[in-house]
Amino acid sequence: MAATDVDFNLPSVIKDFLFDLHDATRRSARIDEVQRLYDAKFKEITDKYFAQSPWPETKVIASEVGNDEGFLVFYREMAMRHVTTKLKPQLADHIASWKNYVQLFDIVLNTKEEDLCLSTQWICDIVLEFVYQFQGFCQFRSQVTSLNAETIKVLEANRDAWNLPEVVSILKKLIRASKNSSSAGKNTPFNAGPFIAQFGYFATIELARLECLTGDFTASLSTISALKLSDRSELFVQLPLCHFNVFYHAGVSNLLLRKFSTAADVLSEIILHVSRVLKPGAVNSLRAGLQTQLQRALDKAVALTAIATFLCPGHRLDDQVKEIVDAKYSDKIQKLHNTESLQKVLTDLFDFSAPKFISPSVPDYSVATNTKLDVINHIFASFLTEVEQNQAFFKLKSFLGMYASIELDKLARFNDIAEADLVCQLVSAKNKGVQQRASSSSQRGDVHYFVDAGAVIIDSSSAKSELNKAQERFFVAGVRKHAEIAAQINKAFAAVGLE
Repeated sequence: MAATDVDFNLPSVIKDFLFDLHDATRRSARIDEVQRLYDAKFKEITDKYFAQSPWPETKVIASEVGNDEGFLVFYREMAMRHVTTKLKPQLADHIASWKNYVQLFDIVLNTKEEDLCLSTQWICDIVLEFVYQFQGFCQFRSQVTSLNAETIKVLEANRDAWNLPEVVSILKKLIRASKNSSSAGKNTPFNAGPFIAQFGYFATIELARLECLTGDFTASLSTISALKLSDRSELFVQLPLCHFNVFYHAGVSNLLLRKFSTAADVLSEIILHVSRVLKPGAVNSLRAGLQTQLQRALDKAVALTAIATFLCPGHRLDDQVKEIVDAKYSDKIQKLHNTESLQKVLTDLFDFSAPKFISPSVPDYSVATNTKLDVINHIFASFLTEVEQNQAFFKLKSFLGMYASIELDKLARFNDIAEADLVCQLVSAKNKGVQQRASSSSQRGDVHYFVDAGAVIIDSSSAKSELNKAQERFFVAGVRKHAEIAAQINKAFAAVGLE
């Protein structure tokens, strides 16, 4: 994985960095110094000295940090993260990383608060990378046909490495430990408070993401419900990529649970936030390299929102979000309404915007079959069936949205079908709406109706209630937006001494 020569000649700037980071983390406990060294200096040194190579192995740098075994575990995690994100990790790297994470989280769960000082960004990166590496390893071992005999032999000998039950167990241990900490029930502050509380906080977010990736969307939403997504004091709000992940995976889970309007609302909120973060001026405050990541993430959220709004045409989007979606995908949305092009366009949008779902089970290496795409193919096939069923109701619902009541025979003529077939469609559409609303709030944008005396009666009270809710959401969003603008102005004034 890393440089192996014990006599590796470390530049003084790297020695000073390691000495200072160890001191701030394990002795002086200076959070401002940890933040400066980890959040900025680490990337600066990596880009300058290790852009195409790994960081030195622990035995090379051990003397610079007083042979502190606990700190060396955290250093090894940083070094391995660099390999997995910037270089080409080998199977041995994946297995060594798993063993190091097990050791690291054991240290976290058994270290006193005064013996370890980590920044919030560092803690977030550790937990985030833990699940990312699990996801990557699952994808690697599922491509059985590309594995040689020696690789399969190593995988068979390390079947316990990156296994789902243990990964979930580690995350849940962190969550339980955080609930037992002195800050239980309180908002976790940025770069303050017990480190175990922050590990548990980000473990909650990553457990929800993991459940989404494995297709357990109900569990994912249940896990993330421990956080208040609309509360601007939540810790994830101060970490742009983490903030996006929370809303993106909640949006994906709602979409695939057929809660289309809820998905559109959740995704709209993160689209607005990321759009503001990426504006000229605001983008200068981002960590190096984060702008590109957020732009790619934003494009995915916009594509998912295009799918959600197509499936819930009566739902009103925020004007700014609608403008963003139309500018990028108006042509594809039009093609979605064409039966002939529906499957291809939906496949393109879904492939681009959906997360990389994983099959966490260990494959049968004796069978030369790749299972990497099995999960996403199954999820998409189920979703496509749902879309095709909903498509039959779009024209019908568009007419219902225009009338307070309409005779069955007249509505049947509008839809070019027999009256008996129309009644079947009305019952099917009503039943589908009930299924989508099961165990959730009413699907916004739905048309509520009933049949009486040969006519379809549209429930005007439901329409008025939905209009009131839409107006309420509009004004709440406006108040929130103005509060953010005021905060940015105050921050700008404070930066130049004009408070």
